Amino acid sequence: MAYVPGCSADVFISYAHDDNWDGWVTRLKDKLTEKLNPFLAGRAEVWFDKRRLQTGDYFKDEIQEKLRNTPVFVAVVSPSYLDSEFCILHELNWFQDQRGKDI
Repeated sequence: MAYVPGCSADVFISYAHDDNWDGWVTRLKDKLTEKLNPFLAGRAEVWFDKRRLQTGDYFKDEIQEKLRNTPVFVAVVSPSYLDSEFCILHELNWFQDQRGKDI
């Protein structure tokens, strides 16, 4: 359960799955959770899609529902990320457009 009231996660990590081949994005998520916990009463919820779901309407809806209910967006920008239409359009741009936030 997220620390921020009404949110399903405190932080959403957006990344290209090719960039987690050795697990470094997973380690980033774990380390970020560890570092945030003291500031969020031990309840930091950092979320990323680790299941390698196939891109499609259901997947897009699931991701955007999570984005809708997460106040902080972290993009792991890499060449693979910048080449990913899904990461750019359906995560980064969608979050910025819906949340009215500068990234």
